[in-house]
Amino acid sequence: MKIVTWNVRVFNKVHKQKEMKIFLKKHKISLIAIVEHRVQSNKEREIINKCAPGWSWCSNSSDTEKGRIWILWDTTSIQFTLIEKHAQYIHGIVENSCSSKQIAFTAIYGLHTIAHRCDMWEALRSIDSQLTNSWLIMGDFNAIRDIEDRVNGTVVQENEIKDFRSLMEDCSLNELGTMGRDYTWTNSHVYSRIDRALVNAHWMINMPPVQVHVMDPQFSDHSPLCIELEAEPEHKGRLFKFFNCLAEHPDFDSVIRDSWNKENRNIKDIWNNLKSVKVALKSLNKKEFTSTTSKVQQLREELASIQAQIGPPQ
Repeated sequence: MKIVTWNVRVFNKVHKQKEMKIFLKKHKISLIAIVEHRVQSNKEREIINKCAPGWSWCSNSSDTEKGRIWILWDTTSIQFTLIEKHAQYIHGIVENSCSSKQIAFTAIYGLHTIAHRCDMWEALRSIDSQLTNSWLIMGDFNAIRDIEDRVNGTVVQENEIKDFRSLMEDCSLNELGTMGRDYTWTNSHVYSRIDRALVNAHWMINMPPVQVHVMDPQFSDHSPLCIELEAEPEHKGRLFKFFNCLAEHPDFDSVIRDSWNKENRNIKDIWNNLKSVKVALKSLNKKEFTSTTSKVQQLREELASIQAQIGPPQ
């Protein structure tokens, strides 16, 4: 399952619509959020059917004067259930047809001024307070988080980044790592990182590791962001269970110390350490305690053989 967000400004152009159709098919996209398309509401259905025939879609056009966000999805692979529309986001639940796993997904298009984005930050805090499952927030925030997120432009000021950082701290959000391009938008002079993917603590603990692919921008001045979530196999391996005998093993303390080798600066560090410890304990369990039942049976047979050889007392 591949999820993409992409700022494609002025999507009325026929060549952009044709290229989008090719993009969706080539990369086998399951769901895409197209933002800042600027297509009038009476033209939406016609254009979407050209790009993604047979797909379902939703829009926040009724919440804003200019069309800003579409979410399109291939119903043969996933289902998207709309929960809330806002001028700066669409929020809902994504469910993979190949598994029962669900994630909360929020497609973002932040407005261009600090003041106008304040409403978005507060609304996202409200969503976070009600969530109990894994949450992916992805799109064009039109905001930067760090000084290094912009080069060749105006000097980054503290008031540009404080609201974004405050949201991430208040909601315990982490940014997913990226591969590909370093910056997501450019006008061929200024380069900035304003498109990104954030996840909550529940995601960090319960979802497999995943990176965001910052793809080539093609016909846009923004790079599309893509994440791929693998479907769960029908036949899973056995779950790891912690038995007391592990803690009694003489190598237990050293295994934990060697595996827990990073500082706990945030949720991501703790998550990575727990993963490392789990792998190490699985290895110890496999080495020392695998097939315990068969080993006990073998010892019983050896004991019976020895007892038979001894025979009754004379």
